[in-house]
This record gives sequence, C-alpha cells and structure tokens, in this order.
Amino acid sequence: MLFVLLTFSSLVRKQKLLRIQNRIQRTLEVWISKILLNETEENDKGKLPVPLKFMKHFKNKAKRDFTIKQLIDIKKNVTGDVTGNIIDAYQQLGFKKDSIVKFHSNKWYKKTQGIYQLYMMEQKDLAPEIFKLVNSHNEFVRMEAQTALIHFSGFEGLEFLDIVTHPISDWEQVQLLEQLKPLDFIEMNKLGQWLISSNDTVVLFALRLADVYQQFQVHDEVVKCLEHNNEKVRVQAVITLCRIANDQTASILIEHYYHKEYVGNRQNMLNCLLTIATDNEKKFLIRELNDESDFLKLAAARVLVKCCTNGLEILVDKARLQPDPYQNIYFHIKSELQL
Repeated sequence: MLFVLLTFSSLVRKQKLLRIQNRIQRTLEVWISKILLNETEENDKGKLPVPLKFMKHFKNKAKRDFTIKQLIDIKKNVTGDVTGNIIDAYQQLGFKKDSIVKFHSNKWYKKTQGIYQLYMMEQKDLAPEIFKLVNSHNEFVRMEAQTALIHFSGFEGLEFLDIVTHPISDWEQVQLLEQLKPLDFIEMNKLGQWLISSNDTVVLFALRLADVYQQFQVHDEVVKCLEHNNEKVRVQAVITLCRIANDQTASILIEHYYHKEYVGNRQNMLNCLLTIATDNEKKFLIRELNDESDFLKLAAARVLVKCCTNGLEILVDKARLQPDPYQNIYFHIKSELQL
C-alpha cells in the first residue's frame, strides 16, 4: 500500500509539473509571437515588458530552469532583433544569475549546463572565466568550455589550443569542426605553432584544420609531421598533404615511404599519390609492384596506370611474365578504370 501511495503521489506531482510547464510554454509562445509581430512596446527604461503570468512562477527553481530552456529553444529558431529581445528577457528575469550559479557548481553536469546557458544567451563577459575551464579534468566540462569560446569568438576562439594539455578526442574534434563550418573564415596565424604542440591531439586537430581549410602556407610544417612518433599524426599528415600539395609533395612522400611506416600508412601515401604523382615517380611505383603486400601492389599499380606514361603497358607486361598475382591486379584495375 505504501508503494502504491508513493507511486500515485509521484504521478500526481509529475502531472502537476507538466501542466505548469505547458502553461509557461504557451505564455512564452504568445509573448514571442507578439514580439515577432512587433506588438510589444518597450517601457520607460527601455526594457521589454514581461508578462505577469511569468512572474508568479519564478520563485520555483524547477520552473525557472524550464523557462530558461524554453527561451534557449526559441532563440535557436529566430533571428534579428527578436534574438536580442529574448536575451534581454533572460537578463531582466534574473536567469543569468541562475546560470552563473550552475557555472560555479562543483558538479560537472551542472557546470556544463551553466556554460551552455551562458554562451547560448551570448553572455560574453563570462568568456575569460570559461576560458579557464578548457583544461578542466572533466572531459565534458572541457568540451563545453571550448565550444563556448568558438561560439563567442569564432576562429579566434581556437586560442585555447595554445594551452590545452588534456587530449582532444576524435569526437570532440569532429564537433569543433562542425561548429566552425558555418562561420566566416579568418586566417589562423597560430596554425604553425599548433602543428608543433607537445599535445599530440592538438597537432592532429591542427592538421585537420589545415586539411579542411586548405592552408597551403603550413606545407613545410605538415611535412615535419611525417616524422612524428604518433602514427595517427603521420596518417593525418599524409591526408592533409594531399589537400595542400605542391610540386615537391610527391617526392617528399616517397622519401618518407619506408621510414618507420606500417602497411596502412604506406597505402595511405599511395592513395595520395593517385592525385599528385607524375612520371617522376614511375621508377618508385614499378619497384613497389614487387612489394610483399598484395594491397600495396594493387595500390602502386593503380597509381602507375593512372598517372604515368605507358603505365598500363608496364602492368600488362608484368602480368604476362608473372600471371599470379599481376593478372588479377590488371583485371581489377581495368574494371575500375573501365578500360
């Protein structure tokens, strides 16, 4: 019976909260609609009038949290002056203080929620304090702080790469690149500095930035990354060099081809040569037809046929002299190129 009573009481509370949330949401929607239709007027102090229906709810913390969430959701879907009005309402209603309390919480999930609310409501005056968290021991706090800095400052917000010591996960790097994608690009003057960072993940992210935004000016710095101890960095360096290649890139890749490289990155290099190789690389490619790995034989043959004079004839002769495995390689490439 006690269990039934507790369950019933919990359901009643949840239903009551849901009804209140629905009322707040409807009131917000009506208010925002009036703003969109320019039906509201600023009061004598230049502030937007806040509906009285709001005020009675705001002594309750849960209701305040719900209203902040609703304001953020609405802000995501509007533009122009209306966005400024929503931010003004957030500040007038004292919600910024709520977000700051969360921001200063010792609990990571509250801290990340506070950071999110502050940057979504464009509270740039908190940027210096948020910057201090880019090296937080908590991964989620770090990620939210880094996201906030880019939200506030665009590409300039990447300056956190100067000091970050914790790893930046692959997932986080993808999210940061997605966040940067719609922003107006500005020159990244510190890209060369990040490429020699002691933090391998910073180097990896800098390589991806150079790749995505084709930063030709750091070609030489990217070449140096081919000597990096971290294999993931070397792999990304090859991918990036494909995007920012110059006349020397192909010969540089060949020079590093046998240097502490595994089969995977050698194949990666051959895939890159597929777009930049010339007859200058013919001797190297012919030699690679004799590699122990059939995967590398195939990759070298593909480059030879596509990029070098008489490449197909060379492969045909090889297949005639040694049918296994070169005849299959020939048929495979012929099918690819539809010759």
